[in-house]
Amino acid sequence: MSDVSMYALRRLVGDAAFERALKDRLPAHAGRPTAWDAFRTSLEQHSGKDLKPFFAAWYPAEPGYPGDEFVWPDWAKG
Repeated sequence: MSDVSMYALRRLVGDAAFERALKDRLPAHAGRPTAWDAFRTSLEQHSGKDLKPFFAAWYPAEPGYPGDEFVWPDWAKG
């Protein structure tokens, strides 16, 4: 994941949910890679949000760019 997508993801789920999800994944995978689906699932459990659309937009099966709703969320539109 890029820095921008991680920032957007953290803004979407909130700092507390993001940090809890990281703490959930860290003990089991310290120093080793983890699957994005497992990280997404942990984020969904802690935030109560469905993040499949976010991951599909940022990491599509086909090349492209994420939709504006994921790049410019409501709080950033002014």
